[in-house]
Amino acid sequence: MPEHVPPQPLPAALVLPCPEPIERRGSHADDAVEALKILYDQYGKCAGEKVDLINWIMERRP
Repeated sequence: MPEHVPPQPLPAALVLPCPEPIERRGSHADDAVEALKILYDQYGKCAGEKVDLINWIMERRP
């Protein structure tokens, strides 16, 4: 019978939630563009972290 090995805990950096989206700071078009740029950056960082998490899990599958 195979020995049961408990799963490894996830690395702490991979289980952090993504940051809350920022609020638009004003009603000027430049404020909207700045907010959109920041949101794109947040999305890219969060998406990259989720890809890292998926890769970490897939590397440890039997």
